[in-house]
Amino acid sequence: MIGFILAAGFGTRLKPLTENIPKALVSVCGIPLLERNLFFFKGQGVEKLGVNVHYLPEKIYSFRESSPVDFDIFHEKDKIRGTGGALYFARDFLGSDDIFCIANADIISNIDIQKLTGEFLESDCICGLVAATADGKGTILYDPESNEYIGPQSRGNQSQNAAGADFIGMAFYRKKVLDFVNKDDFSVLPVWESIRKHGFSVKVLMQHNIFWRDTGTPHALAKIHFDVLDGAVKLSTPENITIDFKKKIAYPSALSSKSCNALGSYS
Repeated sequence: MIGFILAAGFGTRLKPLTENIPKALVSVCGIPLLERNLFFFKGQGVEKLGVNVHYLPEKIYSFRESSPVDFDIFHEKDKIRGTGGALYFARDFLGSDDIFCIANADIISNIDIQKLTGEFLESDCICGLVAATADGKGTILYDPESNEYIGPQSRGNQSQNAAGADFIGMAFYRKKVLDFVNKDDFSVLPVWESIRKHGFSVKVLMQHNIFWRDTGTPHALAKIHFDVLDGAVKLSTPENITIDFKKKIAYPSALSSKSCNALGSYS
């Protein structure tokens, strides 16, 4: 299976953090999001990895020079293409294996990719949207009996059997999907709709009791650090960082004890 990380975005919601670095290189607990995603895929057996870039691409190229995980770069030079356009732009790479997994760079989760791959291969769909229990109405609608995708919650799709779920920014595809993408598909929604119109199945791969966070806003980025300090999730950190879970602080190990004592909770 191929893993593909979407890292071309401007990171507008994260400004001013993204004034000088792409969103994919914003750090969580001292480690860039892109590095976390690369290790996440490779740690679960996905060896062939690609990343699309557009905004501040030289930063991603520089990062790759020292990255312990190898990956191909797909530089969308003329314009940013969105998720649908990214699939078209990298179609030869993505189509070099029977299935591929697309993930947003700003998502952190404890999803079991190998388990999900098995679920996807056992299904009759050519596209599987990974979703979690809805926080509120959710972002997508699906049929809970068949797990068939109905549409985005934002469009008010009405169905007697519709249930809401939160799409977590990860999807599995069979390479047949590439027949339904074109260079004008900025959003991935038209791709999903085209798949269904051609008689193929798009299913929702519901995951219950999982941890996931979208780190795309300052509030969300702060929240995942608070989650770590609260012990709600365990994330890897650089060796020179010490975490005191009792005091709920994290700091460079070389920091003086006087400075440490001056830190307030959730620092």
